[in-house]
Amino acid sequence: MCKYNYLEIGNRIRAERKKMGLSQAELLDNIKDKGKPTCSRNILSQLENGDETAFNGISMEKMIALCEEFDCSLSYLLGEYSCKNYDTEFIHQMTGLSEESIKLLINWIADSDGSDIRCIRAKNSTYILDNLIKRDLFSFW
Repeated sequence: MCKYNYLEIGNRIRAERKKMGLSQAELLDNIKDKGKPTCSRNILSQLENGDETAFNGISMEKMIALCEEFDCSLSYLLGEYSCKNYDTEFIHQMTGLSEESIKLLINWIADSDGSDIRCIRAKNSTYILDNLIKRDLFSFW
């Protein structure tokens, strides 16, 4: 059976909440306002501090509500993945690219409507990278 690192899970919960610029109460209010189940602020505090007993008492529904609010997979929150979602984790595992680099590449492609210089540069960058890889120009590594 897999033993989870509750301190790491708590750190991820806290980090995701802080990235959103929310207090614990604001995070819980956001979840509650969407009609999703949530825990008390005291339980959230215990979760963020890695208190194993708090994790034993929280339902799967409430954990999933946190994941939905953070826009991440449960596997990420539990420390099984280093990236927030499955697709990004797969690309990371296969290429070694960081989550930030993967997001930039995806956004470049998605935003490339050709209407400004940034989009043209993005298309050129992904085209160049694609051709470098296809031509095995990285074989010296």
